Amino acid sequence: MILRQGRPFSAITTEAEALGALKDLQPGLLIVASPLEEGDAISLCRKARQQQAKLKILLILDGLDSRSAFQEIDAQVDAVLHTLDIGGDDYPLVSAFMAILRDGRYRSPSLRQPPQQEVTDPPALEQRGREPQLTAREQEVLELIGRGLSDRQIATSLGLSYETARTYVKTVRRKLGSNNRLAAAAWSWRRRPGS
Repeated sequence: MILRQGRPFSAITTEAEALGALKDLQPGLLIVASPLEEGDAISLCRKARQQQAKLKILLILDGLDSRSAFQEIDAQVDAVLHTLDIGGDDYPLVSAFMAILRDGRYRSPSLRQPPQQEVTDPPALEQRGREPQLTAREQEVLELIGRGLSDRQIATSLGLSYETARTYVKTVRRKLGSNNRLAAAAWSWRRRPGS
C-alpha cells in the first residue's frame, strides 16, 4: 500500500508494481504486508529504501516470517509489526504510526524479545494439538471474542465486572495457546458449524 501526500492511497500487491509506483508517485509512506502476491516483501523494502532515502516504511510480517527475516531488514524500515501482536491490548498498529509521524522507529513486542524467549512454553504447544478444555463460561467468552467484542463489551454482555471478563479472556487465550485475540477469534471461527 502506498500513501501519497495530499492524494488517495493505492493498494498494490506485487513487488514489481510497487517499485514502479514508488518511482512514479514519490509517496511519503509505504506499507508492506508480507507475503506479497508476487515478489518478496523484504526485497521490496530494501529496494524502496534505495530508491527513496526519506521514504517512511512500515513492514507487517506474518506468522510465517522468521526472526532472521526481521533482523535482515531491521535497519531499512521505520516500523515493523508482527501479526502475532495485532489485536493485543497495547495497539501496536497505532504505536507504529505514531512513531513514524514523530520520525521515530517502532518494533513489534514479539520482535523485541531475545531469541531464547521466542519458543512457546510446552503446555501451550501441547494444547495446540488437541481440543482445549473450556468451561461453559469460557466457551461463551470465546464466542464473544470471535464476534470482535472488547473485554468491556464482553463484561457487559455477560453481566460480569471488567476485571472478571479480562481474566476469562486471558484464561481462554492461555488454554488455546493463543498469543493474541485474533488467534483466539480464529479458534472461535473454526468451531462454528459450516467452518
